[in-house]
Amino acid sequence: MKIDSIDSPRLIIRSLEREDAYRAYQIRNDPEMGEYLPDEAKEDVDMAYIKELEELENDEECAYLIPISKLTRKRVGTCSFLLTDGGSTYDIAYCIHKSLWNKGYATEIAQALISYARKKGASKVSIIVNQDNIASRRVAEKCSGKIVREDTFIKKGSGEIKKTYKYEIKL
Repeated sequence: MKIDSIDSPRLIIRSLEREDAYRAYQIRNDPEMGEYLPDEAKEDVDMAYIKELEELENDEECAYLIPISKLTRKRVGTCSFLLTDGGSTYDIAYCIHKSLWNKGYATEIAQALISYARKKGASKVSIIVNQDNIASRRVAEKCSGKIVREDTFIKKGSGEIKKTYKYEIKL
């Protein structure tokens, strides 16, 4: 799903484009950055997965986005939202490049996506967070998120069962 750019104090958040795929792959495939994601980190470059990422710009249900620093014009990470409940809920996600951790980018991205959802008439935003990801849990809480459910997922490649919290923010 393509959207108009979203503006925040330090970022321009735009739709993912084909040329963003490899950078998104590097973030998701990095063992440290992808630790809390369902994807597995692989030793070798997975060209099939990169091809899948290249096609995300054409996804009609989910908006895959790239936050760009206004100052440096470099990609900060990845983020997305999926409309659920007939468009009344925005399920958001974010992943920041590790070189930019602890600089407030995840919070800024989440707040920008929440503001966008509010402007589009959504009634709530949800964020699903790996329970072990303390930093991401803090982001959801800073955005007034309240835990409404616990769940699990299986990490691809390892088969490990990971616990999650679902946070909701009422708009």
